[in-house]
Amino acid sequence: DWSSYECVCPEGTLPHEGQCVDNPCLPNECTAPNQTTCVPDLPGDYSCECNIGYIIDGNSDGSSDTCVLDPNANEWAFLLFLNADNNLSDAGYDDLAEMGAAGSTPYVHLVSLFDAYDATAQIVYVNQGGYDVVEDWGERNMSRWETLEEFGIWAVQHYPARKYAFVMWDHGEGW
Repeated sequence: DWSSYECVCPEGTLPHEGQCVDNPCLPNECTAPNQTTCVPDLPGDYSCECNIGYIIDGNSDGSSDTCVLDPNANEWAFLLFLNADNNLSDAGYDDLAEMGAAGSTPYVHLVSLFDAYDATAQIVYVNQGGYDVVEDWGERNMSRWETLEEFGIWAVQHYPARKYAFVMWDHGEGW
């Protein structure tokens, strides 16, 4: 059945305006200390950005040349992809309550994408004694890799840290 298909670019290339173009980040030319993140600027250019947990140290003339530790980044971010949109719903709530016993600290963020059987998918920030809903993402399919990717990117952008722990919580089937 060829009623639907997906074109995929070969390794070493990236999709751009309906074509596959060479990935300008291969090989990675970004080698400055703490600035090894290559970002393609298609069709054929790239830029080097600071690694996660670092920010540009701007000079007085407005230019920037080095990446320094982000003073707002925690030491750790503990990210939990908690799929309890099934018969594990009660256990999911129990585990969030257990994490609340420790809660986030000035050095560790505890953040979860939590989807329970009786609720929509919500990003929660675990505090000592409980949690706060940061965003409601509505109904999500927690078994899709795109949902996992979206949460990972969102969490890293909103909770910068020098180190990350990422846990996938569910029955463990299908991954």
